[in-house]
Amino acid sequence: MKRNIYNSVYYCVLGLILIVISTMAIIQRDNFLMRVFDVLGWILIINGFHGLGVFIKRHLKGDLFNIIINIVIGFFIIIYTTIPIRLLFAIFALYITLNGVVKFITYLNYKKDKVDRRFPVLCGAIFLIIYGLALFLGRYVDANVMMIFIGVYGLFLGINYVIDGVFTVVPQQHKDSLKRRIRIPVPIFISAIIPKVMMDYINERLAVEPKEKFLDDHDHANVEIFIHVSPDGFGTIGHCDICIDNNVISYGNYDYDSIRLCESIGDGVIFVAPRESYIPFCIEVDKKTIFSYGVRLTAKQLESVKAEIRKIFENTYQWYPHSYKNKDDCNDYASKLYLRTKTKFYKFKKGRFKTYFVLGSNCVKLAETIMGKAGMDIIDLNGIISPGTYQNYLEKEYQRINGTIITKNIYNILTIK
Repeated sequence: MKRNIYNSVYYCVLGLILIVISTMAIIQRDNFLMRVFDVLGWILIINGFHGLGVFIKRHLKGDLFNIIINIVIGFFIIIYTTIPIRLLFAIFALYITLNGVVKFITYLNYKKDKVDRRFPVLCGAIFLIIYGLALFLGRYVDANVMMIFIGVYGLFLGINYVIDGVFTVVPQQHKDSLKRRIRIPVPIFISAIIPKVMMDYINERLAVEPKEKFLDDHDHANVEIFIHVSPDGFGTIGHCDICIDNNVISYGNYDYDSIRLCESIGDGVIFVAPRESYIPFCIEVDKKTIFSYGVRLTAKQLESVKAEIRKIFENTYQWYPHSYKNKDDCNDYASKLYLRTKTKFYKFKKGRFKTYFVLGSNCVKLAETIMGKAGMDIIDLNGIISPGTYQNYLEKEYQRINGTIITKNIYNILTIK
């Protein structure tokens, strides 16, 4: 109960701070931006001189370079404030443009796979690309427009945090009708690092206290949501699976022969693997940490989820990795998984999951399609939902009193042992 109250206060305070700052940004606009950089500059200068004092007393030679950099950058920001503002414009414009490019690639995949209702995706892509390029050219936009955009986003994000804080201490039975409310995701550059940050945090705690308990009884949950994370490479961004009836359902770019564009696009492959052999495989072979969130659905919700799974598999046909015909040909992930667990793989006949796209039709999209039938969905505002976005939502659900998420398990080489 104390943990719930603490989390409730934390979310409410964070939300109120965001609301105040965002309101100031909307009202003051470019003046607010100037003040933010002035404050940032003074923080760097003060931090630098404080570090210099420590350096003089203790002669910590390794910190001198960082101290000088802090002081120089601080003075530079205060004296030439327009330069970091222009840099912020460029980053903002790049973010908008890349979102448009992502939507355009998604549209091309939808067109190739003959997905219905794809025209709005094209319209959104064209608008974002044109608007982003206009920002680069410095036309049709200034600091006022950008601050209104950022302020409105921050305002809604703050309101969302306040609502999360209130719902953290509100029993589940009083908020069933609100489970499908709009949930504003954190920015993609923040959500992308959430799985890696949480993995490092758990490993640090295990290093201090190896006997700490990280495994709950998952028998009372009838669905599990897995968030994977690896220590390096693309795996640090994370991966998402659904486990139901002790079978893991996973979607990804598992056909090695179809991979293109730096492994970001390929034929969409969905597999079904037995839970008892899949988790050890992920830990022992891929060195992963798996965060498992146990969900307790009502009978009606569970049937809706299973009906959606049946609907998904009606649009697939069985596919076999290389090791199915030749056990020695097992260099790719699918082949290794098949040899170890006898997993069944399927490809899609048509639809938006026929082609996998890491920033579009990805593992989280499929998981959300399934769990959305139980009301556990996130409104896709920025076009990109990462495993970190979903994990952030699952963590909040787990912290609520009598919430839908009733267990949280962490599987890695240390907790399994």
